[in-house]
Amino acid sequence: MKVSTRGVMLRRAAFIGVLAGGGWLAASTAPAGELHLRYEAYWGGLHAADFTLSIGDDGATYDNRFRLRTRGIIDWLINLRIEASSHGRTTDAASVWPLAYRVDYTNRRRQRTIDVRFDGEDGVAVAESRSVSGPEDDVPNPGEAVPADLRRRVIDPLTAFAVALRRARAHLEGGPGGFRLGVYDGRRRFDVVGEYVTRRRRNILGQDHDVHQVRLTTVPRAGFKKSHRMLWDGTAFDLYLSADGRLVPLQIVSVGIGPVINLVGECPTACELAEE
Repeated sequence: MKVSTRGVMLRRAAFIGVLAGGGWLAASTAPAGELHLRYEAYWGGLHAADFTLSIGDDGATYDNRFRLRTRGIIDWLINLRIEASSHGRTTDAASVWPLAYRVDYTNRRRQRTIDVRFDGEDGVAVAESRSVSGPEDDVPNPGEAVPADLRRRVIDPLTAFAVALRRARAHLEGGPGGFRLGVYDGRRRFDVVGEYVTRRRRNILGQDHDVHQVRLTTVPRAGFKKSHRMLWDGTAFDLYLSADGRLVPLQIVSVGIGPVINLVGECPTACELAEE
């Protein structure tokens, strides 16, 4: 597998990791309305990446933050760092609405920042992309790559699971088992199709857990390079959520080639992401 392909697949896995935690607020050691999680990603048995997620929700507004860095041989190959943040309004018990999203990418070739505003005219998301260092690639300006009609009434990756997990909870209370979300990350527009699969027992990191299995599948819509579209089209991840009422994302597993991501800790404040 090419190094660039590994990078795309790891960023895609990072997106799913963001989704897996983005809507979970439950009892923890953090102050009420806050949650801080730490995950490790393994690929073919090798430690590939770590990421942290901080979630804040006071019932009216939310503020989510995400950090990732590669590890081991993957770090030597692509040296990927990602920092993202999103904030918005909690509109009702089943939904949220983003106001702004920011993501900073750094790898061996470049450093790039993308800002997205979701409060534009007629509900159209507007993105600004800046290459801080390194060469420009062949992806057009994200605001031009995706037509306005596909950027209307969309949500960002850090917000998407805040909706998806509410849909999963609603299903457990008698609602429909499937959903489809329009997601825009400032460069790409894709759908996330969710489906509740089953309740089961699963061994995770040597411990047996009762879990709810939910499958998320990505469907590219616009803004993708041809080679990247092939990697994203129909890609699926299984989320294993604790069946104790909290719906804690305990594990995320790629369906097919890809990483396994495990929850390894909760922190009272923002989890540390060690540099070495």
